[in-house]
Amino acid sequence: MHDTASPKTTAIVCTRDRPHTLRRALASVVQESLSDVEIVVVDDGSDPPVALEDTDNRVRLIRIAGSGAGAARAAGVDAARGAYVAFCDDDDEWLSGHLETLVTFLDQNPDIDLVYGDAEWLVDGQAPFVPYSFDFDIHLIGDTNYIHPSDLVVRVDAVRSAGGFDPTLRSLEDWDLWIRLSVNSRLWHLPVVVTRRHWLESSVSTDPDWAPFDRISGSHRSRLARPITPFDRESWHEGRRRLLWRSILRPYEGYGVVGRALLRAVADEGVEITVVPEGNQSPAGFEQFHQPVDNWGCLAFHYTYFEPVESLACDRVVAYTMWESTEVPDETIEDLNRASTLVCVPCAQNVEMFRESGLRVPIAVLPHGVDTKRFPLIERPARETFTFGTFGDLTVRKGYDVLLKAFINEFRHEDDVRLMFKSVGFVPDLVSNDPRISMANGRADDDEIVGFLSHLDAFVLPSRGEGFGLCGIEAMATGLPTVATNWGGPADYLDPVDSLPLSCRLVRVDGAWAHQTQFFGQWAEPDVEHLQALMRWLYEHPAEAADMGRRASLRVHTEWTWQRAARRLVNLLDGVAAQ
Repeated sequence: MHDTASPKTTAIVCTRDRPHTLRRALASVVQESLSDVEIVVVDDGSDPPVALEDTDNRVRLIRIAGSGAGAARAAGVDAARGAYVAFCDDDDEWLSGHLETLVTFLDQNPDIDLVYGDAEWLVDGQAPFVPYSFDFDIHLIGDTNYIHPSDLVVRVDAVRSAGGFDPTLRSLEDWDLWIRLSVNSRLWHLPVVVTRRHWLESSVSTDPDWAPFDRISGSHRSRLARPITPFDRESWHEGRRRLLWRSILRPYEGYGVVGRALLRAVADEGVEITVVPEGNQSPAGFEQFHQPVDNWGCLAFHYTYFEPVESLACDRVVAYTMWESTEVPDETIEDLNRASTLVCVPCAQNVEMFRESGLRVPIAVLPHGVDTKRFPLIERPARETFTFGTFGDLTVRKGYDVLLKAFINEFRHEDDVRLMFKSVGFVPDLVSNDPRISMANGRADDDEIVGFLSHLDAFVLPSRGEGFGLCGIEAMATGLPTVATNWGGPADYLDPVDSLPLSCRLVRVDGAWAHQTQFFGQWAEPDVEHLQALMRWLYEHPAEAADMGRRASLRVHTEWTWQRAARRLVNLLDGVAAQ
């Protein structure tokens, strides 16, 4: 490995008091196949100071006096001689081909200033998993930071033009820069795993500096604000229907699955759709919907939990939303009353909850659906071992603890039965020495979910609260007999003829956290003994259970399609336009 006076890329490794993990991180950077690279190690006041041993001649060490992450990154950028800069924090490591993948993309796309990939996480010795994979979203970046410095390469001129890292910030310094960078630069996501992140207690600050949060977030919202444009009646009539669309379009979460499927189905109904905001990265297959907005007076559809409805500066907005406990937050109700023309929710119980929480604008049920091609009927072979399972982002709201308790209480080790969990995030409570119980974690697309469901003989969704419960109806579509809590969304699609409603009682929530959300009021507490009885019946009657699943699949494929939901939405939009 040779020295170079003018390297193409500068790799910056920021560290403090982690000599062992620093060696691992630095080794992963040094082994990169690209040779035209310099490596700058920034020691942010380690005690004892960092001492580099047996490193090649591309490595430089600079020291600062424990000033924090913003100052360390700023010092690295100041020292950079490359046209590109990349980062590898001392508790991360680059995977093979990290730089080649990201640098090659910037070389081939001169209009992009920053490209980032995904990271696999290692937690408590579990198998690596990828917890999220987010395409660049201008609104989402203003709410949460999903771009990690160790996962990216950025043009140094763009960083400096945006003002660089704020050296006064001891946290949020990266998020602050990405927001400022997005004003004049294009940021892009590659869904390729390029980094390995080792979860450590010290990786997450117990006392972060949240003081600048409001300032950073407020500046983002102010730059995106625009005046409301009056509704243009010529934009929606029998001859031509035009719709502005804001929704999550990520394929690895419920909101994204709904947003993608509903958008396509509405477009198939002849509606001309433009996805906003402009400048967002278009997911593959949705490029035709990402066009410049030439008329902000069109009807608008809003389906995202990151931004308020009022941030969509249109005169007539149909807001699609949901909630999982009986008390909808005041700020949500106020935003809907102030900025929406019509509110849609996915189930009848949500209509009642929103009304009781103070919603004054018209409200209607807009059910979810199933992509019947992606979730076909699966003919499962007769198996000796009967397998129960569930999937999703398994938090306390999903009732995974209820399922685990029911399974352990009901089945003895001589019963030929097993239980499979698949969760987006890591769930320590599900790590078990019981060989009958398995857990997989990490994001999954439709094909992976169908593969998971193909191994099951029954699906269980003992949720405490569901706006709809999409995973339950997807499982039914594949022919699984399904047990689900008979409250909220599942109550609308469960039928005792082909599925098993689970008894429950309403209990106080009083501030429980789930899915980064705090809930109040009441939600359901599933009946564990009833769940045990239902699971026992399924286990002892596998043929009847399989017949039940086939009937459920036929009903779902006939009555619960996205085409049905799209026609319902177009009819509702016709009514809004006619007001």
